[in-house]
Amino acid sequence: MANLSENDPRNDSIDPGVVLSRDRDLFHLARLAMQKNELDRAGLLIQQAIAICPEQVLYRRALGELLLMRQCHGEALEAFREALSIQPHSAEIHFSMGLAAGGAGDPQQSVDHYAQAVALSPLWPEAWFNFGAMLQHLRRTQAAADAFRKAADLRPDWATAWINLGAVLEQSGQDERAFDCWQRALALDPTNSPAHYNCGMVHQKMGRLDAAIHAYEQALQNDPQMAKAHLNLGICHQQKGVVQAAVHSYRRAIAIQPEYARAWYNLAGALVPLGQWDETIACYEKVIALEPENDAAHLNLAVALRKQERIGEALVYCRKALSITPHFAEAQVYLFQLAQHACDWRQAEQAAPDLDRLSAAQLDSGRKPSESPLLSLRRHADPAKNLAVARAWSGSVNARAMQMSGRPEFDHAPRSGNGVIRVGYISQDFKEHAVAHHLRGLLRAHNRERFRIYLYACNPDDGSYYRQQLARSSPHFVEIHALDDAAGAQRIYNDRIDILVDLMGHTQGCRPEIPALRPAPVQVSYLGFLGTSGAPYIDYCIVDPVVVPPGHIPYYTEKLVFFPECYQVNDDRLAIGDPPYQRRDFGLSEEEVVLCSFNQPYKIDRATFSAWLTILKGASNSVLWLLGQNRTARENLCRAAEAAGVGAERLRFAGALRIDRHLARLQLADLALDTFPYNGGATTSNVLWAGVPLLALMGKHFVSRMSASALMAVGLPELVAHSPVEYIGKALDLVHDPEKRNALRNKLGRLKSDSALFATQRFAARLESAFEKMMTLFNNGLTPQSFSIESE
Repeated sequence: MANLSENDPRNDSIDPGVVLSRDRDLFHLARLAMQKNELDRAGLLIQQAIAICPEQVLYRRALGELLLMRQCHGEALEAFREALSIQPHSAEIHFSMGLAAGGAGDPQQSVDHYAQAVALSPLWPEAWFNFGAMLQHLRRTQAAADAFRKAADLRPDWATAWINLGAVLEQSGQDERAFDCWQRALALDPTNSPAHYNCGMVHQKMGRLDAAIHAYEQALQNDPQMAKAHLNLGICHQQKGVVQAAVHSYRRAIAIQPEYARAWYNLAGALVPLGQWDETIACYEKVIALEPENDAAHLNLAVALRKQERIGEALVYCRKALSITPHFAEAQVYLFQLAQHACDWRQAEQAAPDLDRLSAAQLDSGRKPSESPLLSLRRHADPAKNLAVARAWSGSVNARAMQMSGRPEFDHAPRSGNGVIRVGYISQDFKEHAVAHHLRGLLRAHNRERFRIYLYACNPDDGSYYRQQLARSSPHFVEIHALDDAAGAQRIYNDRIDILVDLMGHTQGCRPEIPALRPAPVQVSYLGFLGTSGAPYIDYCIVDPVVVPPGHIPYYTEKLVFFPECYQVNDDRLAIGDPPYQRRDFGLSEEEVVLCSFNQPYKIDRATFSAWLTILKGASNSVLWLLGQNRTARENLCRAAEAAGVGAERLRFAGALRIDRHLARLQLADLALDTFPYNGGATTSNVLWAGVPLLALMGKHFVSRMSASALMAVGLPELVAHSPVEYIGKALDLVHDPEKRNALRNKLGRLKSDSALFATQRFAARLESAFEKMMTLFNNGLTPQSFSIESE
């Protein structure tokens, strides 16, 4: 707020001629002491002057000013009130009382005094300015805007008045008028950091991210210590997908203001796509230390802990988020997911009805449900429900893409070309990941005379063997993880990609806005997300007749390309580690029948585990070999086994291994048991490639039919069950019949290399035929159509 300056002529409203010499000298000495910040001495001198001449208003005003300097606002108010009793129509005294009342925490009294001040002195810009500031504090935005406008009109060269006028206009939703005020301030003072910052906020709110970044950088050029500008600059970089720049900005904000909770929070979020989980966890812990009731920080800490398989701790923080905000939709959803990862079926079953009601209400009101499409596939073997959730999520993506600042416009005319089709594969899983394991063989098998292959990596280099292999597989390996969505789409368009294959869909870390911008004339969903994308920007989905039977076709928004056998590509040169393992290396006995399932724990529901326990109880010499790096799931599974009368010692747990060593380990098992209703994908093909028979139960949607597709493609349809009873019966039959198990193993050994499941070159040729058909339709001006690829 504006203060009266020492030499303001209004300070001399009392004729010095009426001041007695003695008290006048004391007053001037007091003034000199105040200038030197000798406040105790000044106070004594003023009190002496008042004692000599109690009716002198100038002395009482000086006492009030001294008390303001000492932050004694209540006492200052009393001193000014005494002055006002002597000179009741003084605008200056009302102004000072406005200052004192505001400092004393009485904004309404402050407003009343400033109102008196401007009524008595209507041409006083500082009084109008302070009046506006207190009205703004009381959220009386229109009155505040009027007051700031008056201050600016009276003093047009006062940049701060224009800045504050802009602030109240922005608060009332008048962004463009606010922006004009801040531009006026910058015309007066081009180095005014607050004005640059405020312009940046308007640009950011309107989605003009590049302009916002420029404005924040201008603010920081003039005030490098403006922590909030570093914060918002980081947010803009993060919204553009330039994560490293965002991390740098958040770190700068924290260096300036170490207790800046929002900067810690945003830094944690920016570290997530970089996979820096230790620091992410530390950042969220810092946020919670600063803001113990921050529900979102508790939830996100739970997410980060789950990434480190610290499921028990994650559950604690997720429940805390819900205790802070009981109807926190995202926390309700994540509690269910954590219960799945923990194999805490009681918790999952308790949460499921609330989650069903939440999703139904959100969908009915036209909102994107908190339940993700991937979670919908896990929860519901119902293609109609899966479609509803996926369509809502993709609709949200499409809306964001259409509203994107600087959204590129792409023109896709028919391609005359030279017969070479440019195919781009885009993924965040070009790393040590199942998608990379599958894709390597396909890239090797592509016909490079007819197809030019581009790989667009949305993830940073993890230094893995598979990252290096993929990078070497094509001369067009393009890093786009540091590009924002618009720039990523522009790069794809500039490369003149004919067909963009999205290997992500609705999976974690996906970049759906890139395909939503339509950088390629034909766009295909494949491999990463196993269901309909629900997206208007995806033209085709690669399937087979097992995973998508005729009755399910209406529940896909894409046109479907049916392969004659399994939709899934596999690498027929995937190495199996050598030398082979021995059972004793993993605490297994040669006398035991080893059943295994190396699916993630979230796929193991109560029904699946109950079937497995029935099998174990029916064969006393059998053991069940599972993934075990998730301690909470391991403990819950052991408790469930004990409660069902199966000793926990019959459950054996193994950790993660590199893919070649994992395949070698799998060969020690006698029979693999698949999960249902969410089957194994890569898990199933790995088991079969290792030569181990697998028993599967076929369900009612894509992910519950994947293993059946693989088994039929590899030549083992007899291992597909159609009910839990049949599943258990087939398993017990095999457990008790070693000759039948060996016969199946030998059959698999004979068939797998020539089977459709592992015929990489054949699969590549069929996919290329599909690509050619897609481009023919496009070049002839026809809309996408479903079609089948015929067997040779």
